[in-house]
Amino acid sequence: MEHALIDGLRLTAARRADEQYLAELCRGDRDPFTAELFARSVSGGATVVDGGAYLGFHTLLAARRVGEDGIVFAFEPDPDRFDAMRANVRDNGLEDRVAPLPLSLAETRLDEALGGRSVDLVRLGLGGGAVAALRGMRATLGVSPNPSAIVACDPPALARAGTSVRTLLRELDAAALEPAAIDEREWRLLGGEALVPPPREPTNLYCRRV
Repeated sequence: MEHALIDGLRLTAARRADEQYLAELCRGDRDPFTAELFARSVSGGATVVDGGAYLGFHTLLAARRVGEDGIVFAFEPDPDRFDAMRANVRDNGLEDRVAPLPLSLAETRLDEALGGRSVDLVRLGLGGGAVAALRGMRATLGVSPNPSAIVACDPPALARAGTSVRTLLRELDAAALEPAAIDEREWRLLGGEALVPPPREPTNLYCRRV
């Protein structure tokens, strides 16, 4: 599936390997509750950061909701997928509210990229890079009055990056962000008890300021 129409959004793959991802989105098999939580967390005029924007699905979900007064900063380091993401933004007529950046938040400090601007919502789909990304946005989160975050917690990827789920949870705690595990099967949020002991399988976290 090279092209897909998902929830009214037109998406085109960058490579053949991306076509399975689009097919899963079409079938509703790709973290649909996470996508709904993400979209519901975006309000008009918001500043949103999409770290690991990939083909731009979450970027487009946010751009559609922030309106003309909001902005989505979409970070994607892979050159082919960055070009595809930017084309998908253009094809959906949302260029006026998306700032595409060919950078990885695991390697680029958000504090420097945004220059002290506050944010309302951050999405981190970075695998093992989530800890580094959170460390690079401490000042940004500090000046943000009520930020939320959706963070992909991938224990094997974190271990390969030389870090851990416990370290990720400590970074969220330092940012005064309380995580809840997203249960895709039951479409519900699981409180802190679901993270003790830390999960061994990949899961998404919905985090709110406490």
